[in-house]
Amino acid sequence: MKARIIAKSELKLSSLTREYTFDIISDSGDVVLNSQVISARPSEVVGQLQILVSEYQAVYEEANDIGVGEEI
Repeated sequence: MKARIIAKSELKLSSLTREYTFDIISDSGDVVLNSQVISARPSEVVGQLQILVSEYQAVYEEANDIGVGEEI
């Protein structure tokens, strides 16, 4: 999975950060999660997005998830 940046805000003077809007896409290019927002410094955004995508992918692929229609 990867993150695709779809928008970014102006740099905020107070915190020196931007808001980045992104989609998480599969390796085949399908959108898995869209229009997520992260606030980060421009020099740190790549690392933060890599961590978020890795964590999302680990939970997304988790085999212990319950299925639709399962009764508990």
